[in-house]
Amino acid sequence: MSSLESVMEALRNHPAVVEPFLLDKDATEKIFGEEGRTPSALGMPLENRSLKESLKRSVHICMVGKGMLDRTPFHSLVMMNSDDEVVGYDVRPEEKKELEGRDDLIWVSEDFFMDPSKMTGEVRNVLCPQEMREFEKEFGVKNAINMFISPNTDEFVRRMFGIPRDPNVFTSVISFDLQG
Repeated sequence: MSSLESVMEALRNHPAVVEPFLLDKDATEKIFGEEGRTPSALGMPLENRSLKESLKRSVHICMVGKGMLDRTPFHSLVMMNSDDEVVGYDVRPEEKKELEGRDDLIWVSEDFFMDPSKMTGEVRNVLCPQEMREFEKEFGVKNAINMFISPNTDEFVRRMFGIPRDPNVFTSVISFDLQG
């Protein structure tokens, strides 16, 4: 079992972390409020599952990072139809070879495809949290997720904490519950 202080100290010393900020209730509400206003791209509805899941956790840390804390595979953006079937998603490098060359897929970008046969009903973008199983084991916490925040929320967070604009670092919110 880890204390919050030991988690914060471990994050401060982690090579992937530039700086962690423990969020109090006021900061959490401001950041999550900003994230809740995130518009969707191309006029498509947006379902922010990252935000919904983060709200269920008791501890929130804004991380300025330069690398991944956890390598648990996940998709950050998925397109789904009204039957909750996956229409498309961001492709991880290890998945690309098995999907390339398929005639039934449309590549929207270098790392995002759509399956036109699944384009039924209303299609929406779904922002997905990263489950952090390695982080849970390493830091002794439970229900850990990482929410990669929108560009608007990133700007908001940078202003809030005085984080300079730097293309080599990113901001995200890690949410979890303490053991016990």
